[in-house]
Amino acid sequence: MKIKVALSDQIERSLNDSLVLLTPQATRWLEHPHQVKEKIIRELGRASQNRITLIRADGQLLFDSHTTSQAKENFLHQKEFSMALAHGISRVERKSRSMGLDMIYHAMAIKKDSETLGVLRLGAPVSRSMADLEQIKTLIIGGAMIALIGALVMGLWLTRRVTAPILEIRAVCNAMMEGHYRVRVTRMPKDEIGLLAKTLNALGKDITRKIETIDRDKIQLRKLERIRRDFVANVSHEIKTPLTAIKGYSETLLSTPLTDPELNRRFLDKILKNSQRLTALVSDILSLAHLESPSMQLEPVPVDWVPLAKQVVSLYDDAIKSKKLHLQLNLPERAIVYGNEAFMVQIIENLLTNAIRYTPEGGAIELALSKDKRDITLKVKDNGIGISPEDQGRIFERFYRVDKARSRELGGTGLGLAIVKHLVSALGGDIEVDSKPDQGSLFSVRLKALST
Repeated sequence: MKIKVALSDQIERSLNDSLVLLTPQATRWLEHPHQVKEKIIRELGRASQNRITLIRADGQLLFDSHTTSQAKENFLHQKEFSMALAHGISRVERKSRSMGLDMIYHAMAIKKDSETLGVLRLGAPVSRSMADLEQIKTLIIGGAMIALIGALVMGLWLTRRVTAPILEIRAVCNAMMEGHYRVRVTRMPKDEIGLLAKTLNALGKDITRKIETIDRDKIQLRKLERIRRDFVANVSHEIKTPLTAIKGYSETLLSTPLTDPELNRRFLDKILKNSQRLTALVSDILSLAHLESPSMQLEPVPVDWVPLAKQVVSLYDDAIKSKKLHLQLNLPERAIVYGNEAFMVQIIENLLTNAIRYTPEGGAIELALSKDKRDITLKVKDNGIGISPEDQGRIFERFYRVDKARSRELGGTGLGLAIVKHLVSALGGDIEVDSKPDQGSLFSVRLKALST
């Protein structure tokens, strides 16, 4: 009796293990039925003495490893099928009408993105002998090795496909840091990494063009060389950190069995956050490149600050509420300046984002507009962490951060205030900061008022 119980337990463990091993492949088969190789499935079924059945969500049979007279049967009312749909997994012991044997069936619902694709069912005879069990274990191990080899081959292919562009970008960054600015990225995938590669190539072309145009002025050339070197080094450093994280998490996912959904989700979440960080960095780099482009020409026109300020504040309502911040608006009825609507919106967005980011929960922010005969001043004030006097002279430099670790953790790229400085200069205005550590900061932007 004990042997029978032990045998039954081993069979059920074997069925469960086989379900886990076959689930990724079953998902691909359900998504792409034309890729199903029925001959291989029949051979696996015969070799393992397991009956392998894949059923669509509507109960229609996709394939069965055993050719039976019931091959066209609809499984909608089979107990193991309905229980798997209802509970995700099921275990049923019953007599198979098609095989005439007492069978143990284990079935699992196959899902993707909360959609049920179908059910994978494995069956084994209750009367299997110990010798049969050992043979099955050997065959399963052999099948697992085949699957492992296939997974390794596919993993190597996927790793190369995913990491090759990243490695090339890193190589180009390193080459640029060494002064080889004509090096370009050749692999251009159609995703954020491809956009990053294009941006890096554009940056290299822009740097090369600037070097060629200032070749006559050696003093200016040395100055721009230092600025360019620092900028490339900073960009390379900022890029390599999330790229290294994406590469590491991708390789980890590819080299481990996909049987731990929580671990997989955590790693994918890390990849997503680093991708979002890259996207934000690319966006800010493109903004700077546009502002510094010789072709960028701006003709200021009359623009009212007030509706723009209200519009931007409404976009940040959720972020303000989530940190329980108190936002005070002090706006006149009108505040018309010579400016550019898109530039002015970005100025408010960047300053308000910084205020929200560096103000602790429950803190206060004030956005105000004041005017005199010549100028209209936008003020964004917070009671956050503040800025030390030695840092205030450098906060408008590209990639300069007062607290690098904290800024990265909060999602900053280190380019926000540099962009604001360029925008304000392009509009013919000026910007000032008044701040004390642990007491908050006040940023003031002055633009020329419209004469009335």
